[in-house]
Amino acid sequence: DIVFGDWSSDVCSSDLYSFEPDYSRKINVLNFYIIEDSLWTISDIVYIGLDDLPEDLKYGIEAKKSNLINTPFSENNILSDVNRIYSYLADEGYYYLYYKTPTITIDTLFYKDSVTIEFVTGKRQKISYFNFVDSSRGQQIIGYDMVSRQLEFEMGDWYSYSKLNRTEYNLISLGTFERVLIDTSGVFHPITDSTLSYVATLEYRKQQEYGISFFTNRTIIDNFWNAGIEASYFHRNVFGAAQVFNPFARIAINNVSEAFEDWNKAQFEILAGINFSQPLIWTIDKAKVGGSAQLFISQKTINRDFKINTVSLPVRFPIKFPSWTYFNSASVDFSFERQAPQDFDNALQTAMKRAKNLKDSLEVQRMFWLYGNLDEFIKLEKPVLTSSLLGLSILGDTRDNPFSPTNGYFAAITVDGTNPITMPIKSLAGVASFLRLQFTHYWFWSLSPRSVFAAKVRAGHIFWFDRNKSYVPFERQFFAGGANSVRGWPSRRLRFDNKYFSEFQTDEVYNFGQDFIGNGSILEGSFELRYKLPRFSKLGNDLSEIISQLGITYFVDWGNAFQWLILVDENGDYIYNYSLEDYVKGMAIAAGLGLRYETPVGPFRIDFAWRIYDPAAINDKFIFTRPNAFNGVQFHIGLGHAF
Repeated sequence: DIVFGDWSSDVCSSDLYSFEPDYSRKINVLNFYIIEDSLWTISDIVYIGLDDLPEDLKYGIEAKKSNLINTPFSENNILSDVNRIYSYLADEGYYYLYYKTPTITIDTLFYKDSVTIEFVTGKRQKISYFNFVDSSRGQQIIGYDMVSRQLEFEMGDWYSYSKLNRTEYNLISLGTFERVLIDTSGVFHPITDSTLSYVATLEYRKQQEYGISFFTNRTIIDNFWNAGIEASYFHRNVFGAAQVFNPFARIAINNVSEAFEDWNKAQFEILAGINFSQPLIWTIDKAKVGGSAQLFISQKTINRDFKINTVSLPVRFPIKFPSWTYFNSASVDFSFERQAPQDFDNALQTAMKRAKNLKDSLEVQRMFWLYGNLDEFIKLEKPVLTSSLLGLSILGDTRDNPFSPTNGYFAAITVDGTNPITMPIKSLAGVASFLRLQFTHYWFWSLSPRSVFAAKVRAGHIFWFDRNKSYVPFERQFFAGGANSVRGWPSRRLRFDNKYFSEFQTDEVYNFGQDFIGNGSILEGSFELRYKLPRFSKLGNDLSEIISQLGITYFVDWGNAFQWLILVDENGDYIYNYSLEDYVKGMAIAAGLGLRYETPVGPFRIDFAWRIYDPAAINDKFIFTRPNAFNGVQFHIGLGHAF
């Protein structure tokens, strides 16, 4: 054991530590005694070596300083100021910059410290030349125009440490290089007393791959876990400018955790298509704009009785902003789609067989109203497209790890809906008519080397226009409940519809509608405390390594989905309009704990959740008054954290 303790009166001033056996536990104990003494404050901080800098840089340095005079002495606070000044000057041309260990002069009478820091700046440098050396390893070389456009500076600019780092990141993000090494070199051009010449060595990775393999991925906001088998061909530099060409065919289960809960709800998808992307098309000021397109055909099983065939061409223009901005990327998305229910009339008749009476038969017809509008539009208009959508997403991501973050945040604001450009042409605009707004924000704080506190909030709303003649695609509807939502409820089974539940006479019909039709609004959030187990070296390397990958999570989820898209009358109006009080009272709350095991693509997790507050319950809404409440545990399995 190692024990740190306060100064004790029975310890001699020369005894700063003791080392003695503990016979009862059969261990040796090393005790350190720390003398805190009196609190000292900072009287002044003097910076040497900065007087000859240009006036604009002096103003910049003053802005980097904190007001530490007369504050308690703190080495961390002093070094934070020093490092901010160092980083600032390192981005303003001072390549040879360094600072010496701070000198501290003490005033023992008044318990004051005077701190002196000496900077050695060297002569200010400009970047005069930047060359590229290709280590191709037999691969096709990217053209000079593309790699040079990844530079964050121009020849003749002042040396900047951060701009060189961003240049290295830009080159790596092309996806064609195994490694990028940037360093000064006088091989091609001389280095002078005021200029620097750089060389970037580009080590190429294998560009072509093909084969059949199992795959797994996750959606960016809903965090759904998808898995399946895929055959694909991949070329990372097909036309010599880092373009990606990727034809593929796959069979997948979308939202695997939902299939674990109820196999009848599994969303199977058979899909074949081609991906093509160009990492950089335009540079607008400091923003870099790329482009990608995917042409595919698919058949998706939404419900065991209902399938949708889709031919789609999503076109995406990703935009990268400077890394220091809160929202550091964005994308403009166009989606051109022809979507058609497979054998709609037969699916409707199959669903009607579940109805036990006339009332339920009418409700089944109401459920199919949404997709009936789509089916009727196709039969009557024979359009080229059934939806033409335009979307804008703004993203901010500072997470230190995309799979298991310990610090940072992820933020997303998305707006998507009917494309106004194609609206005048009915055969291109299609029958989808809506505008969807969505906001998502995750926060992560490291509490200790093994514990993290995380929080999430998500809100979304769909403005559905001309409801009795149009539709909202299934992928754009909101669903609550499940492994990545409020975990006290099964996937798709949480919504605030208790005003309408009594309309159904048959549970089977009601449950069918829950799986089949989503909602127009969602509001939900979560709090998680994530703890990773320490490494127990006494158990041996293999076992201690396994244990160190295990973790425990405690969580509280809240939220609900509103405005069930079934609830539309013959005039296209919602049957019920929710008040602010309904939204407040409709917040479901669940809590639970989970087990985690870290993998290279995120933790494999098992969660157990209980309903703390159930707004749909007629009686005993709270768990504390509910008989046998702790027996109603909801089980979830997934890959990756819930957010």
